[in-house]
Amino acid sequence: MDDQILENLRILKSSMVTVLKPLEEIYPPPADRQFIEVRYRPREEIIEGLRDLIVAAQKNIEAGITPCFPFLVRTESTQVFSTDANRYVLKKKVKTKVQEKNRRLESRDIKFMSMIRMIKSNCEKDYECNKRALLYDLEPYGIETIHYLDILVDNLTCMLECTRESLLITSNAEGRVAGQLSYVCKGEVCENFGEVRTIPDHDISDIKSDAAFILVVEKQTVLKRLVRDNFHIAYQCIIITGRGQPCHITKKFMKAIATELKLPILGLMDCNVYGLRIFTTYRWGSKRMAHDNYRLITPDIMWLGLRPSDLGKDKYEISESQRRPRKTHEDKYVTNIGREKFVLSNAKWVDEVDLMKDAHNKANLESLGDNLSKTFLPKKLRDADWI
Repeated sequence: MDDQILENLRILKSSMVTVLKPLEEIYPPPADRQFIEVRYRPREEIIEGLRDLIVAAQKNIEAGITPCFPFLVRTESTQVFSTDANRYVLKKKVKTKVQEKNRRLESRDIKFMSMIRMIKSNCEKDYECNKRALLYDLEPYGIETIHYLDILVDNLTCMLECTRESLLITSNAEGRVAGQLSYVCKGEVCENFGEVRTIPDHDISDIKSDAAFILVVEKQTVLKRLVRDNFHIAYQCIIITGRGQPCHITKKFMKAIATELKLPILGLMDCNVYGLRIFTTYRWGSKRMAHDNYRLITPDIMWLGLRPSDLGKDKYEISESQRRPRKTHEDKYVTNIGREKFVLSNAKWVDEVDLMKDAHNKANLESLGDNLSKTFLPKKLRDADWI
């Protein structure tokens, strides 16, 4: 890695001044609490909270009130982007209760009650339960998919304003990491000096590295290509992938090493709406996880590529034949993201989104072939071509 790249990374590192603050420091809470943001809570507090929910629900059931739990409204009306917080946040709004029979709500309440009882039992036993194992145990009660279980668990974390870890619910890590990095996980020292490893599914500590920067890539195929080409060695970087849309384990891991190592972070995604969506999830969070984005986002990540403006530059050798036409539903997403506050507040982002709107085509990183590690990335780093 040449001196110009090192100097560019040094300058980028010096500009990393973003410090995320919890919402209560940004918006002093009024009496009715304006926003919900989860945090870790001790086991005794969780057990008490679960017990209170069960008791209150039983009283509502006796009174014929549905829903019998204080579900929060989690829609676009409450999952909003806060410029001051620099992330999506969740407004506090409890769903309206009705004094009439509603079979759909009653069915959901029964399933939710079953889940709460099981989680309460696990917490009382201090038993950590994997999400898939929890799903297996809850299938007899009508909870049959991971997606539906995720919705119910997120609803519960919002009610108790606690993290999933507080409920002793774990997930299988889906992300991968390669590069010079060492850390301690569950008392064991883990060292990674080049091989691709699965990201740990528990918290890490004692994080150490001699890397110059962190490169976040969209897909595992791209990570493997870069490792095959020894890019992580030649350019002294840690490479991370969420293998598509990152799970919360991957986002927590990246935030942990970024916070501890204070290294520049660069994002490398496909030039399409999915790559754009994944990058914005890392940087500003997702609407679905608005209640937990504080713990998950990495606001200093910069968009390295593949950007719409890259497709118009002959120096990157992305020919017309390597591009694909965009689909109609993808056009709609590009239009919608162009209206987001985080785009409108940055002129360079506005330009890129406008280019994406006008081009009506897309390109994958794989289209670069061997040029990805040999010419594209070195030139990007040497020109400090990120936004």
